[in-house]
Amino acid sequence: MLSFILFLQHSVQFNGWQASTIITIKIEKMRMTNQKRKESAADTLFIDVMCPVKTATSYLRCINQSEKAADLIRKEFQSTRIPTTRQQLMLLSKEERESIIMKHVDEWQTEIGRPSIASLVKLCDAWGCSIQTFYDKPLTPVQIKKILQMYIVGQDKYCEQLALAFYLYNDRLKMDDYESRNAMRDSLFVLGPSGSGKTYAIQTLCRLFNAPMVLIHCNSLVPEGIVGVSVSNVFTQFYESNGQDMEMLKQAVVVFDEFDKPLFNRENNGRIMSETLNILDDRGEVMFDEKFATSGNVKKITVPTNKMLFIFTGVCEGLEEVTRRRLNLGGLGYASSEAKAAGADWIEQVTHSDLIDLGFMSEVIGRVQTLTHTVNLTEDELIAALDSELSSPLIPFKQKLAKHGIRLEVSNSGKKAIAAVSRKKQLGVRGMKSVLYDILRHELSHLLSEECEHERILSINKTFVSKTLNMSL
Repeated sequence: MLSFILFLQHSVQFNGWQASTIITIKIEKMRMTNQKRKESAADTLFIDVMCPVKTATSYLRCINQSEKAADLIRKEFQSTRIPTTRQQLMLLSKEERESIIMKHVDEWQTEIGRPSIASLVKLCDAWGCSIQTFYDKPLTPVQIKKILQMYIVGQDKYCEQLALAFYLYNDRLKMDDYESRNAMRDSLFVLGPSGSGKTYAIQTLCRLFNAPMVLIHCNSLVPEGIVGVSVSNVFTQFYESNGQDMEMLKQAVVVFDEFDKPLFNRENNGRIMSETLNILDDRGEVMFDEKFATSGNVKKITVPTNKMLFIFTGVCEGLEEVTRRRLNLGGLGYASSEAKAAGADWIEQVTHSDLIDLGFMSEVIGRVQTLTHTVNLTEDELIAALDSELSSPLIPFKQKLAKHGIRLEVSNSGKKAIAAVSRKKQLGVRGMKSVLYDILRHELSHLLSEECEHERILSINKTFVSKTLNMSL
């Protein structure tokens, strides 16, 4: 595929320092109309808030004229060094950064037009600002779901229910402490296979809305009083690492990841569940140590939980058997036709009582409003995940290789082979990264050790995947 690269150099005075940067736009010649070329370039320039809008306007006008005119710009600016303006901007406070970004968006809207929600999402992801900043009214559950689906493939039901829970959570943040006590809330228990996006979806929304997230890895928890990490320790760690910011903690999204893991340790499970219940209790408070200390009196901190959002995730091995037994699908006798039909999608039929029968404390499960789930993705959905512009597992590999002048290209047959391997091993989207690493391990070891003045292309197809993994595909 033929391509050419355009370089635009500009200088901007900003908070006492001057930044000079090169805007690099790669335009693919094959099958790209002028309109598509303009849209691609506009998206790149929009995300770079250090690029003056007038510079972007001139460039986009040039793109519309001719490739020859654009090629003249390329010849005029040959420098390839891109200074670290991003790091300088990220050193500013959140308020200063959002002010600069809002000014950039306003100028863009005046000179060029209203940016799409996809462009705004990319901007937020790049610069760490909240997507809500660009909207006068709170984003609706439907809008939040659409944003989430830009990152998550094939989990529509989960995205819808998580979007609603996040909407209600954002709504509580605008209330005072008294009003939020009786506000509508929606705690979630997310079931599903490993690598299907349960935790990633939550992390994505927290990042895009600048919501603080307390992640509790339940597979390593021990009861309080025993050497190791307890539930309260996690809150202490968050409190200390965020400058003892009480307001941030009050507004946290608290995720109990792999909440089913303590079930396999009956001795510890009861005590861990009791600690979790204390957090979810109707009193709405969590108590933890102000700091880590091996001896002496340590001050206890109490934080209200009425504004927090609680989410539990887990694979829950054995739940299918419990659910099928209730539906009369796994034993002797005759099940009804309705039950047989339901059995095909047993996870859709899971109830709170099934989780209690599996071993969870009834008082804990009773405080979870919504049960939802993710599913194993089809091969086509895994391919769609590879093609995702925002969350493809290929992105870190492409970025790393690009820094060494290597362009990674994956053919359709290559994507299908990668998806087939991931599905066969039941690895999910997250697991495709390990598949890609296995495929590229040799090339990464050698290509990243070589120096080359010219761009190189590393192509992956079905044959390459099959030969590298020694598998018949």
